[in-house]
Amino acid sequence: MTTCCFMRTDFAHGSGRFRTLLVLGGLLMALVGCASTPESASSESHHLYAIGDVAAPRPGPTRPALLLMGGGDWPVEAFRWFMAAAGNGRVVVLRASGTDDLQQEIWDDIGGATALQTIVFHDRRAAFDPEVLAILQAADGIFLGGGDQANYINYWTGTPVQAALNAHIRAGRPLGGTSAGLAVQGRFAYGSLDGDSMDSPRALADPLRSGVTLVKDFLNLPGLEQVITDSHFAKRGRQGRLVTYLARLTHDHGADAAGVVGLGIDEESALCLEPDGTGRVYSRVGGYAWLVEPTQPAAPLVSGQALRQSGIRVTGIGTDGRLERVATATGSEWRAVAPAFVKTFEARDGQLVETRAAP
Repeated sequence: MTTCCFMRTDFAHGSGRFRTLLVLGGLLMALVGCASTPESASSESHHLYAIGDVAAPRPGPTRPALLLMGGGDWPVEAFRWFMAAAGNGRVVVLRASGTDDLQQEIWDDIGGATALQTIVFHDRRAAFDPEVLAILQAADGIFLGGGDQANYINYWTGTPVQAALNAHIRAGRPLGGTSAGLAVQGRFAYGSLDGDSMDSPRALADPLRSGVTLVKDFLNLPGLEQVITDSHFAKRGRQGRLVTYLARLTHDHGADAAGVVGLGIDEESALCLEPDGTGRVYSRVGGYAWLVEPTQPAAPLVSGQALRQSGIRVTGIGTDGRLERVATATGSEWRAVAPAFVKTFEARDGQLVETRAAP
């Protein structure tokens, strides 16, 4: 299959911005019989890109699947699993920064799709654009790129795009995301709404600080109803901040946040979740999916005071193990099969301290 490439180049000059669209589609079509459709007309609110044949029929059926990627280079096997769940059809990439480079990398390095389309959102107006919504409704799979999750939350909350994402899941189609696109997949999410990125020392030192901006019900993905996710996990030392988020959720939401657990994913690693709750880890670097479960409540949170909590169980699931969601008398819980490690921590004096290996 041949492809068409469309490049948009922005030139800043003084106080004006001149956009030059270099359309190569007609030339490529004449030379090689291009099967792709042209890039859709873009506006100040968004840009659209396409590669492949967007009119081609989907080769196989879609099925529910969730791809949770921790950022950085992706494990090829995990993304091919996602493509298979999309019936090897049309996959739509959503971003709030950048251009079509992610789309091109997926096309070149992963393959397995009839077409890829990218929507780059620049503001909230794009979430009401009929063409954007039509692309989402026709998507066999949707993938949320990295960047700043605050843009996703600010641009999509309460819009037809938010409704379309949840409808996509209800229709039994796969959704994935990396980095910021992972951060918004749980029912609870760290929104980074103050324009900063919270780190573990500051979070542990004061769980009630204003920068701990948590949101609820941005997406409603089956199996992640009582989950908050985090990315770039071990490399950026985010264990402490995820523990803090769990304590803050209990403080803010009470019983509604009962049983919430954290799922942290390492860079260059992915957790592939099947609809029955079975999860398998793929990694390029021996990374893990980290299951963070408080077994004891935190001490009452006080503004300006550090988190105090014992009995924080942290389980690492590597490529030789798996994660399962099993039914219980009160609902369901996550369990690790053949975990790489199980440890217990406590939060004290603004630090997360390992106390002992858990049984």
